Amino acid sequence: ARDRDGQVLSYIGVFSDLSRLLQAEKRLFHLAHHDSLTGLPNRLLMQERLEQTIAQSRRSGVPLVLIFVDLDRFKQVNDTLGHEVGDLVLQEAAWRLSSMVREVDTVARFGGDEFVIALFDINRREDAAIVARKALAALAEPFLVEQHEILLSASIGISIFPEDGRDAETLIRNADVAMYRAKASGRKKHALFDEGLHEIALKTLDLENDLRRALHRHEFQPFYQPIAQLIDGKVVGFEALMRWNHPERGLLAPGEFLEVAEETGNLEAMEIGRASCRERVSSPV
Repeated sequence: ARDRDGQVLSYIGVFSDLSRLLQAEKRLFHLAHHDSLTGLPNRLLMQERLEQTIAQSRRSGVPLVLIFVDLDRFKQVNDTLGHEVGDLVLQEAAWRLSSMVREVDTVARFGGDEFVIALFDINRREDAAIVARKALAALAEPFLVEQHEILLSASIGISIFPEDGRDAETLIRNADVAMYRAKASGRKKHALFDEGLHEIALKTLDLENDLRRALHRHEFQPFYQPIAQLIDGKVVGFEALMRWNHPERGLLAPGEFLEVAEETGNLEAMEIGRASCRERVSSPV
């Protein structure tokens, strides 16, 4: 309040305790940037950190290594032991990966059974490979969860800034491509990205799309191979073999599309491919 001359006579102050509001905002920020199951940074936070680190790497000239980790056949754990056991395995996997890197590095859960590790100040590809082998060894140790001993393996892809990508999205995508190369090579391995892998990834993507259309277009055809007795050559049965009559690539055996079907979860194509590999029908002719 002021008097007639405009001099301040008194004040009225209003105070609010913002601590709860600040705590709530902090919690919301954490939830938005971290995985709720493992507590690791999520995809969003990893991409933000990558962009920041890439900017630093451009100025300093120090390479940045990105490692993409995928647990092999983790879906079987969920299907056979349940998602609660699967969640505990993911938490243990997150702890193992986090405990093997430095404080300056970042481990993030990218979704499902995929993890990404960003390694800073790594100058040689050999050093990146050493870290990848350490991760493979750590994840190969048995997981002891609720009286279950679970054996898993992992496939790892590696991309390096700047030669394999100059932004976060490209680095992640190319490390993912390299990971699928490692998986296709028999799993339990790591692979470095190169441009040839990009071409392979595009062909695989085309095959995935063609595979989905093939089921609706009835492009799978059975072929029958006679089974004869060695003694007299008499035909005593036949073997049913399924082939994909691809409109551009011709007849494809199951080995050329079964792995793609398994990776994409295409159940119908998986059943067709597996049946053509194992089903044997013997009947009098």
